[in-house]
Amino acid sequence: MHKVWRPLLWEGHQVARWTVEQRMRALGLHVARRGKKIRTMVPESGHQRAANLVKRDFTETGSNAV
Repeated sequence: MHKVWRPLLWEGHQVARWTVEQRMRALGLHVARRGKKIRTMVPESGHQRAANLVKRDFTETGSNAV
């Protein structure tokens, strides 16, 4: 969308970014997205979460103390 909107501004057209977005949507135009999202954490089915063996207690007993 910026590749359409910014050149219009540089050419001297006073147009809002939202207007360009609406016109593109009305014409069925979509922005090109580069690359593919990479999923780094994919949970496997059938596995259980590890138990909380540390049993950390983060309750506050007073100011500036944990």
